[in-house]
Amino acid sequence: MIKVISLIKKNNNYKITFSNDLELVLNEEVVLKYRLVKNKELEDDIIDNIIEDNRYYEAYTKALKYLSTYIKSSKQIYEYLIKKEYSSEISNEVINNLKDNGFIKDDDIKNNYVSELVRDGYGRLMIISKLKQKGLSTDIIINDIEYEEALERIALKKLKTLKDDKENRLKRYLLGRGYTLSEILRTIRGFNFE
Repeated sequence: MIKVISLIKKNNNYKITFSNDLELVLNEEVVLKYRLVKNKELEDDIIDNIIEDNRYYEAYTKALKYLSTYIKSSKQIYEYLIKKEYSSEISNEVINNLKDNGFIKDDDIKNNYVSELVRDGYGRLMIISKLKQKGLSTDIIINDIEYEEALERIALKKLKTLKDDKENRLKRYLLGRGYTLSEILRTIRGFNFE
């Protein structure tokens, strides 16, 4: 049996000293879960569980802080936690709890990101590529009218800057932005390249 010798509170953590000279800094949630109070006796094997639970709460707290700067996808949070040397199991558990508590909404992130990319003049192929990079679902619904207006707007804007071989250079530019050749040809059909 191991006995709790002392508890010293520091912010949301407690520095706990045990009778076997072990000192741990534990999250307040872990202290409450295991009802750690001075002179409480614990089985020797419970310490491993306490340490594992504490790792989870550390990861959860770090993920919340990471989320506080701007909205992030599950993949971004997972990669962040792995980089901080948390196990895959703990990282997945944290992400599931963040989703359950409404802190991560990948579908909302995806829809907002797609709208932003369409406004910025990116085509379907580039949008799908950027969604994959963020680890978001590539099933997208794009407002066709908004999409076609964005394509025409960006094509006209680029056309004004071109000096020679305008049609081919415009096509290459729009292909690079992720538009398909058929979308490009349909849009530039009535353009004056003189």
